[in-house]
Amino acid sequence: MRWLVFLSVLTLSCAPPEQDRGPKVYEGVGLVVHIGGDQVTLDHREIPGFMGAMTMTFLVKDASILSGVEKGMRVKFRIEVDGSAYAVSEITPVPTE
Repeated sequence: MRWLVFLSVLTLSCAPPEQDRGPKVYEGVGLVVHIGGDQVTLDHREIPGFMGAMTMTFLVKDASILSGVEKGMRVKFRIEVDGSAYAVSEITPVPTE
């Protein structure tokens, strides 16, 4: 039984750091300012846990996610952050009320 506890503690202590467990995902809301190739410029609100509100150009993981998205649209989006690299992985228009 002691060995089982020891092995459990050893296994947990050898787990990779959180940053090595794959990309983190953050969600945001913003306004599309510009679309060009594999990039989208968003005037976005604060993205909790990632960055404050600002206008910024982001790479997109796949340009096809920009299909149906136009300048001036309000959108919800997801950003995948892997180390120092980040890109928009999903973007969807928010219906106007």
